Amino acid sequence: MKFELKTLPRNSSDDDIIAEIKRVDLLVKKDILSQSDFNKFAKISSDGIKRRFGSWKKALSLAGIEHKYFGTEITEKMRQQKAQYLTDNEVLDEIKRAAKTVDKNILTMSYFDKNSEISHGTVARRFGSWQNALAKAGLEHQYSGKIITDNMKGPRPRPLTDDEILLELKRIATLLSKTTVTVEDVKRHSNIMSSTVVSRRFGSWTKAMEKAGLKISEMYRRKYSEEEYFESLLNVWTQHGRQPKYSEMDVPPSKISAGAYASHFGSWHKALEAFVSRMNQDEKEFEQVDQKEKIEDKSVSKKQTEIIRVKTIITAGDRRDIGLGLRYKVLSRDNFKCVRCGRNPATNPIVELHVDHKIPFSMGGKTIFENLETKCKECNLGKSNRHSE
Repeated sequence: MKFELKTLPRNSSDDDIIAEIKRVDLLVKKDILSQSDFNKFAKISSDGIKRRFGSWKKALSLAGIEHKYFGTEITEKMRQQKAQYLTDNEVLDEIKRAAKTVDKNILTMSYFDKNSEISHGTVARRFGSWQNALAKAGLEHQYSGKIITDNMKGPRPRPLTDDEILLELKRIATLLSKTTVTVEDVKRHSNIMSSTVVSRRFGSWTKAMEKAGLKISEMYRRKYSEEEYFESLLNVWTQHGRQPKYSEMDVPPSKISAGAYASHFGSWHKALEAFVSRMNQDEKEFEQVDQKEKIEDKSVSKKQTEIIRVKTIITAGDRRDIGLGLRYKVLSRDNFKCVRCGRNPATNPIVELHVDHKIPFSMGGKTIFENLETKCKECNLGKSNRHSE
């Protein structure tokens, strides 16, 4: 099992992106490759592809599947006069056309923008709001969003000053009786700013703490080993049952901040690449051990083979500790869920998953893929030294 990132790096070549379009097309298996279908399986967004190649249609053409394009049939009037010069009926007809292409019975503004030459902003300005536009088109039942109130239409609040941000950090620290403030503290206790605003304004969370006269949390100050970086990343990966996002590294169960990953590895994407490389390296080592056993079995006597096998098993299976790569492989196979009760951290954050031996190690069970399984803490402790059923 080879592990791969779920995203392509920003500096991917045109050929890499075109190859990704072809890969997703094979997965989707439809006569039309829509942007919404593409985004379900791709390692790069359709928006990123349009920025690279100029349009979704051109991207499909470069991938040799232009016949799978389904988008707005742009009339000469649209090209020459722009959307703001279209009649109300022409705009409404375009909304109805887009509504026929959605998989679900909801026409969102983002979907409309990706599949029409008219922006939702133009439509909203024309009819007062996106909801009004859908109602005019007889599609009010396809609206799913906030009801825009008069208060929401009012002027936007002014940006916070540096001093106001620092005062808010101090207020939260006083509220919690702490000498430092974490990203999670801001998310839970501030109604006027986000944690990303703090880091963006001062360059880093550490610098913001220094400016506010607060102590720097161990999470942001301590120097970690590469093994600790990978261990923390694996815990968050397990928590969500998928590749974690940058912002998710600033909250438990992560013990290391997202900024620390970017600083240590050069960027968040490089941190993910290093993690995947490590997982695959562990996997390669297990494969090499198995291959060594098979090759040497053919070239030595039966007595020598028995000795080599014993040595090989010690290398691969007689270690009680379960390596990162092997743990990830087992968790991934079991879909990051307890094989006994089906619970998982993605739907219930208090669930703690363990990778455990089916036949207990104390009773001769080997630390190999086939003898390992995922259990929650409760099911694992309940098992004790009994064999898994």
